[in-house]
Amino acid sequence: MDAGLEIMGDEPFNFFMTLIVPGTEIKCYEYNRLVSTLEGNTPDQFREKMGENFEIVALEEGASTRPEAVHQINMLLDGHWWVCKIKAALIDEQDPVKRLDSFMLTEFCLKPILGIADFRTDQRIEFSGGIRGDGELERRCRLDCKVAFAMKEIGVEDLLRVADSG
Repeated sequence: MDAGLEIMGDEPFNFFMTLIVPGTEIKCYEYNRLVSTLEGNTPDQFREKMGENFEIVALEEGASTRPEAVHQINMLLDGHWWVCKIKAALIDEQDPVKRLDSFMLTEFCLKPILGIADFRTDQRIEFSGGIRGDGELERRCRLDCKVAFAMKEIGVEDLLRVADSG
């Protein structure tokens, strides 16, 4: 320690701002995915390939486009909404990261079918904050995207499990 520097303990570097909020007051908005390509697949071919890992059914007319439960991702493809439920055999409920819908969409669709592995650098994928709503997904699919995925928001419990696992 420098002989001329006296540490008092009240220097700004000894502190950081903290906000404590009950978990019941926290909402983690979803981050939906927008993809600009089907990588040479027709919409039917893409849906068929997705069907290897997801149970896919058409969303009923007038139903909410928001996923109703975890392990369900709603997909907008070729102007139609689809419910995509991750096949139970693929879900690893013991691993806090691998059980997340975002992880499973990446591992069982985006990487193998579309070749999208690095979201930070791949220009074919974008994220749309859930606060924008599904109207934004529909607008973008009419404008410049081929497929959109509406995700269910992550629960606070899942967020804490991931953080606790390191």
